[in-house]
Amino acid sequence: MYLVAVLQAVTPFIFPDFTTPAPRDLSFEAGYAVADSGTWAVEFYTRGWGDNAQWVARRSLVIPNGREQITWLTEADCPAIRSVVETLNDYSIGSVRVPYLGPRPQPRILWPQPKGPPTEAATYTVWGRGRQADGSFADYSVSATAGMVAEWTKLANNTLKPCWTAPQTPE
Repeated sequence: MYLVAVLQAVTPFIFPDFTTPAPRDLSFEAGYAVADSGTWAVEFYTRGWGDNAQWVARRSLVIPNGREQITWLTEADCPAIRSVVETLNDYSIGSVRVPYLGPRPQPRILWPQPKGPPTEAATYTVWGRGRQADGSFADYSVSATAGMVAEWTKLANNTLKPCWTAPQTPE
């Protein structure tokens, strides 16, 4: 249900209500979504703790009539789950830049031209739990139509694509 709270609070205009809760023995770790012609969301969970933790992934497609199509994977089914999640450790969310406050930008020769959002583009979102620069825990969510967020999401999708099978419930 963590997905429901994050997606409804952070991006209610993109994500409909995901209604199927995860089994109680799973702990939410991170997720990503692609909102295009339907919304795909993939959540990563762990079952157990420490070195014995098993990674589990849930992929949901919410279609316009509100029904979900859910597919589950375990690390035993798809060892690539762990490597996809591990790449999030190297993922940099970036920084906040408030116009007219903070350092002045350098001449345009040194900075790439800003890219506006493309029209009718998919929206990519990554969310999870992490640490701030001072070590404090934080929940995060970042969305974009291009750039590193979109590239990571595409990489995760392509890596896991061969593993997805018919809808099922994790054992």
